[in-house]
Amino acid sequence: MLRRPNILPLVLLLLCPLTLAARKPSAQQPASVPAVQPLPLQSSAIAYSRYYQEAVQAKALGQYAEAFELFRFCLNLDSTQAAAYAELADFYLGMQQTAQALSYYEKACGLDKDNEWYVLQLAAACREDRRIYKAISLLKETAKKHPEKYELYYHISEMYIQLKDYKSALKALEQFETFTGPKEELSLQKYRLYLSMNQPKKALKEMERLSRSQADNSHFRLLLAHAYMENKQSDAAYKILTEVKTREPDNGEALIFLSDYYEQTHQPQAMMQEMMSIVSRPAVSFEHKMYTMAYLLNHRSDDSTLIQQSFDSILEQYPEEYAIHEQYVRWLLRHGEKGKAREELRNVLDMNPNQLEVWRDYLSLYFETNDYQKIRAICHEARKYFPEEASFWYYEAMTYAIEQQYELAITTYQTCLQKTDAANKALVSQILGYMGDIFHQQGMEQQAFDYYKRSLEENPSNVLTLNNYAYYLSQKEEDLERAEIMSRQSLRADPNNSTYLDTYAWILFKQGKYDMARIYIERAFISNTDGNAEINEHYGDILWFCGQEDAARLEWQKALHLSEEPSEKLIQKNHTGTYVK
Repeated sequence: MLRRPNILPLVLLLLCPLTLAARKPSAQQPASVPAVQPLPLQSSAIAYSRYYQEAVQAKALGQYAEAFELFRFCLNLDSTQAAAYAELADFYLGMQQTAQALSYYEKACGLDKDNEWYVLQLAAACREDRRIYKAISLLKETAKKHPEKYELYYHISEMYIQLKDYKSALKALEQFETFTGPKEELSLQKYRLYLSMNQPKKALKEMERLSRSQADNSHFRLLLAHAYMENKQSDAAYKILTEVKTREPDNGEALIFLSDYYEQTHQPQAMMQEMMSIVSRPAVSFEHKMYTMAYLLNHRSDDSTLIQQSFDSILEQYPEEYAIHEQYVRWLLRHGEKGKAREELRNVLDMNPNQLEVWRDYLSLYFETNDYQKIRAICHEARKYFPEEASFWYYEAMTYAIEQQYELAITTYQTCLQKTDAANKALVSQILGYMGDIFHQQGMEQQAFDYYKRSLEENPSNVLTLNNYAYYLSQKEEDLERAEIMSRQSLRADPNNSTYLDTYAWILFKQGKYDMARIYIERAFISNTDGNAEINEHYGDILWFCGQEDAARLEWQKALHLSEEPSEKLIQKNHTGTYVK
């Protein structure tokens, strides 16, 4: 009997921002690297140039340990070179040696005062080290020397916000704005800063100023309306919203803001009217329809008629947009409509079969039907469009294994291995583990154990293989210490799994640790609510050796009642009333 939990996988599991952040090389450098032995050269300047170029090349190739040591050697040759200090500072920052990184950035800046890049890197390191005021000072000095670097004021503002110095943050944004003119993101940031300073009037004036900068920009008008709503000026907000809607009746953003307005002013009928207008109007954008659909699913999920009508309307308008089909399928599944969900995915594939994720979703829905012939047919069809996709071989092999068509299962799993990326060690390990199970089912123990070993070589944390391998070793009473270690590892990964608990209890039993075995077998009972003949039989065996013969006989009787094909040993235990090895 397979020792895997009774779960079939439904999805193939293993198949203006701040620009000053320091360039971090890989942090996987060893603690110490053998020193580079330099070739004797007559000129230190020539030597420095040569080794510096070698270091840069090594870094570009990802040979970080070698590059790090070469840059250090460069400083031994010439300690006045700013570039080497800056490169090493990057490494130290990547290795989280912040103090050393800051020291080297400072040396680089001191040696090359006009290099703005070094200053920016030093500022970024200071910010990361929470030395915000020093970072701000460095950026201000750089912005003063290089007026064309006006974007630095935006980052200065961010740092002041981090310090909750909103007044200084606002001043830095205004300096930035003198170069760029009014912009949406700046006005929104200033709006939030004014609110943080408890100055709502100035916040609204900022949004009004943005709106005036482009009087015919409906988006800016709607942002102003939203600001009015946030500040309890609903009449002013309503005036703008109706004005935009009248001018642009298919403006989805206006309709969404208007529905928000009706919700805040407790007008549910008007709110739903606007939402249905978004859903039904063909000219309203798909993104706004999806936003509205998400709201309806979250807040009106009890109204199945409304949801179904909304889906029907959007699906009719956008029959080839997979996003709405996917949302519809998920809603159908939540309501137990698995048949309709399968039909919906089939429709999507008929329209466009070149959608790998849709094939996977479609296939996963059929696993609950136990219609293995249909599953194989889907795999064959999907492979016409994705011949190199391993998952379709994987699912087909699984159906053969379930139906005990072992030769076909092994052959198909072998093809699956050929199609699987060798770098995907978790999946390779899983396939090898399943092949080990199949060989064990056929009584081919040596082949099974060989595949289990290969499985664990690929992924030592494959809990399914760890559990099965451990259990089968215990059945043969071989290498029980190793079996216990593997079983404990799988149990650590899933401590409430009744199968893993039973395996561990059985290994302890085989080692004569009866009291400990009883603790774990009773935990297996707590975790298993469906009844399991094997667990009952094991419990009876353990109770027998704990001196509770009557309780053991009762468990053997339960096991016999639960078992569809009781073993000869179980029949004998019930017939004789004694333990049979």
